[in-house]
Amino acid sequence: MTEEEYKELNMYLNDTLETLKYDFFFLENIELFKEFNNRYCEIVEKYDINVNYSSINLSDDKTFSLAYKIIESISPNYLELFNQLKENKEIYLGKKLVINNGAYEITDSNTFITPNIKLIFVKKDSNYSDVKEMIHEFIHYISYNDRSIKRYILDDFLPIYFEQYAEEYLKKQGITDESINSNNRIMNTYNRCSQLSWMIDPLVIFSELKEININQIDYINENIMKISKEDLEEQCRELLNFYREHNKNESNGLVRYNYFHLNFEYLFNTLLAFYATKHCKVEDMIYLNEHISDDNGKFIIDTLEEIGIDLSDDKVIDEMFNCIEEYLQKQNNKVIK
Repeated sequence: MTEEEYKELNMYLNDTLETLKYDFFFLENIELFKEFNNRYCEIVEKYDINVNYSSINLSDDKTFSLAYKIIESISPNYLELFNQLKENKEIYLGKKLVINNGAYEITDSNTFITPNIKLIFVKKDSNYSDVKEMIHEFIHYISYNDRSIKRYILDDFLPIYFEQYAEEYLKKQGITDESINSNNRIMNTYNRCSQLSWMIDPLVIFSELKEININQIDYINENIMKISKEDLEEQCRELLNFYREHNKNESNGLVRYNYFHLNFEYLFNTLLAFYATKHCKVEDMIYLNEHISDDNGKFIIDTLEEIGIDLSDDKVIDEMFNCIEEYLQKQNNKVIK
């Protein structure tokens, strides 16, 4: 890369750090999340994971009926809202959703709320994964207007947890892993992590030095991380191309900021959810969903500890990754030799 290209990259990285400073939880723990990212990728890459599932032509009525039963088993208090959304046709099940004469085109499951529109879109795969997606997005909908810092950082924790709850419910009904698309969540997170892995090192270095200067490679290796000059240059080139591509359509740093935040948050919340599925009580998770934003002076670490997740304990961190690996093994994914 040329000197001018490094200047351009430093400008983008400064923009990212300026926006990430409002997201202090992830910024203050960026090196830890780099480690999490690498550990997650190493585990998933050990397995030959099947993600090709055929449609079983699950009807819309059956999807809604199962979602209703699962929500009832979680908390009957949620049923009135679910029925209201269904009756008002504010839960849409289909291949894609086009609204406002094409102003918005949604192709992935999402909770979509504007001043004039409120709805849940579930991308239809015509198998039991549709039920899991419906539960996931419904939990998002419940808390959509709750924008506290704890909810913000744990945005996908509870939806992924209750998605896994739905999966376990379906399995107890005798439904097979192939019909549920059980590996989908693991691979969605992996795809985000694998993309992040080739651009996170420059961000970590920049957060320490406030610039990327390839001539400082010896200092970087002695004080920040072990990385070859060639690998750092390659990551910087990839990251610069990423910024340039997104800068074509954006006049500010919002998309660039959201990329890093969303990938950190998604990985963190996936690890929490799989750990909680094995180690936490359902009633505690319901309470957390309803009280996560209570003004009790407790931050993320304290709140998670109350439901049995002690992030200060290295054994708990290790168990998070063990839960991912155990899950992959239960789905009969074969180790790549």
